[in-house]
Amino acid sequence: MSPSQRAAAPPTSRPQPARGGLSPRASERLAIVLLCAFVLVVYAPALDIPFLGDDYVFLDKTRSARFVDLWSFANTNFGWYRPWSREFHFWLLQRLVGTNEAAFRAVSLLLWLGGLGGYLLVLREFLSRRAALLATLGTAALALWAAPLLWISGSQDLWMVALAMLALLLFARRHEGWALLPYALALLSKETAAVLPLVAVGHAWIVSGDRFQSAFRRTLPLILLTVTWFLVHPVLRQRLGGHAGARFGAEPHPPGAMIAIQTVLSVLNASALSRPVDWNVFAPLRTALATALLVAAAALALQLPRAKPSPSLAGNHSTRALRFGAWWAAAGWLPLFQASIGWHAYYGCLGAMGAWVALGERLARRRALALPAIALIGILQGVSGATRAWDWGSEWYQRRAGNLLGLIRRQLLAQHPTLPHHARLYFGNIPNNIGLVAGQSPAVRSWYGDSTLQAGFYSYYEPRSGREPQGPDLFFRFDTTMGLTEVRTGPEDVALASRADAGWEDAHRKLAVLFVSHGNFRAAAEEFEKVALLPGRPEALMFAAVSRERCGEPSAADSLFRLAAERSGRRSAEIAAWAAKLRATIPHR
Repeated sequence: MSPSQRAAAPPTSRPQPARGGLSPRASERLAIVLLCAFVLVVYAPALDIPFLGDDYVFLDKTRSARFVDLWSFANTNFGWYRPWSREFHFWLLQRLVGTNEAAFRAVSLLLWLGGLGGYLLVLREFLSRRAALLATLGTAALALWAAPLLWISGSQDLWMVALAMLALLLFARRHEGWALLPYALALLSKETAAVLPLVAVGHAWIVSGDRFQSAFRRTLPLILLTVTWFLVHPVLRQRLGGHAGARFGAEPHPPGAMIAIQTVLSVLNASALSRPVDWNVFAPLRTALATALLVAAAALALQLPRAKPSPSLAGNHSTRALRFGAWWAAAGWLPLFQASIGWHAYYGCLGAMGAWVALGERLARRRALALPAIALIGILQGVSGATRAWDWGSEWYQRRAGNLLGLIRRQLLAQHPTLPHHARLYFGNIPNNIGLVAGQSPAVRSWYGDSTLQAGFYSYYEPRSGREPQGPDLFFRFDTTMGLTEVRTGPEDVALASRADAGWEDAHRKLAVLFVSHGNFRAAAEEFEKVALLPGRPEALMFAAVSRERCGEPSAADSLFRLAAERSGRRSAEIAAWAAKLRATIPHR
């Protein structure tokens, strides 16, 4: 510290016991315990919801992978290369805990708490303990963390944040060389870590008071590592190019002004307030308890000394903290404006941490506002979790998907505790956006522990070729009253089945049409013949007859045509004309 900085710094004072008899250290520790309790109240009830969507892709991919395979440049699922936080993370945890969802999410919570702990230590380097703790409480209460914590593939963001905070802490303590290792791993966890050199140069320049040239020199190793990573990254240059949307299936990119507004609102848990609340999902008692824990922790934080015990800032400490918070937020939010990605609140988590540097400092100096502000953040966190949103970054989306996927898994395993090798499963009417079918649905391979299984939507169906391994094809449909129901092929008691299931006929007609459209006429004929067993279904007999013709069974077709004539009361010429129209509608494959 320069002589001018020492002169500007306030005198160091020994921390005094806080009101109520607790020392500052005890108050801070108790506040951290209350923060951990808040985390458990909010997220522990969802620890055991199933893996979702991309989770199964990485479980399936790493189940039998060799360690060396985890780092291959071919691992660019969904257009990203993140071997540390995806392939290595899933590979290691599968070997330690199998496919236990609660264990995976417990690790995610520990990663997140580790990142928050690193954030708190970074802030304590230049903020008062009061301001640092208030900023950490506000950051922890953000609804944007729901997606990384409930979606196990959110490990990508959690590793990035935890490692970035460790790198920034080492940099702040002038261990620039040591900071390279966690920063390299952060880059291998998620690409948005690339903004860390900008945050670091802002810390050196604004917080430490280095001249800009000196701050840049301190940050140069981080910058060089970023350039190297950019050059060797297998897809990033294409991802940032003009054709990224076509190649990687990028989401629609909102206007820049909308991104800025939504991002700023997300720092206050207000980005979803315009959407309707699902009151069946809202948990008022949980929200009240979580908010009470936050407020109690904030009350303890306000008992801490406002002045830093070991000041390192020059000049106006508050002004510099506000400037650095704004710098950090702006740097962290830069990736949100990249056209190759859409907008989700959790994409801006690194920038939100910077924004709370400024907010924590302001609340520390305005005690009358601090507790109401933290209480409001806590309440909005609960409301945001129950807000209907088809954005996978929302808590409502994650919980809905988990609940529906859990129901499907339970019902499937109840109907088929085991499956033969090479079985193929096809699903119809599955609710949108629950992540059952992702990457050709490795979910069923994970549920049954069988790498030979395949699954997909009805539209994925194709008859097996002679070169493929033989096995059963199973078909299922989902509805809101019965959940998952198998549409059984082959012989069955039609009268009993149709009485037990009001949707039986429609389901078998759709399955028969699926078989026709894909050239499996024998299977189609069997399904139409089953439908024809119901009273007054001559049209099903006609479709069955034409299907028998197409699979080379003319005598069976003629028998069905005659039966259709008897049931419908039509003459032979009329049946022939009807058959001709049906033949014209059947695709030739």
